[in-house]
Amino acid sequence: MANYMHDELQMGKLVCNLAKEIDVKNGKLEEMERKYAELSASYSRLMEEKQTIYQTYIEEMRKMQYIACNPYTWFLQKNKKLECDFESQRLELHQQAKEEGKHEAQDALVWEKVNVEKKKLIFFHREFLLHCHDPNVVVLTR
Repeated sequence: MANYMHDELQMGKLVCNLAKEIDVKNGKLEEMERKYAELSASYSRLMEEKQTIYQTYIEEMRKMQYIACNPYTWFLQKNKKLECDFESQRLELHQQAKEEGKHEAQDALVWEKVNVEKKKLIFFHREFLLHCHDPNVVVLTR
């Protein structure tokens, strides 16, 4: 019976050690899976960047080939685009100047109205002082 207990105790220790070893290996496996996922995502980003750079390269090569084969056409197109850009900016500035002129005219009208009202108030104030014979009112208004 002692031998049986001894075998069972050893078997329990063996099972316990195997369980610990499995836990350690599972932890390592999870760490490797996490690292694999990070590397996979990084690789995907790098491949996307590579594809973008390659597309840019292809477009630039086509542009350079076009310029080399058709230099005058390319310069004429570029010049036409610059003229269009310049014209649209000129029109925009002209429109802004018109709007500014309108605002200035409106401001001038407002100031003119304010000055007219001010002159009316001064006139009425003087009339009031001229027709008022109460000395207390004159003192208060001075």
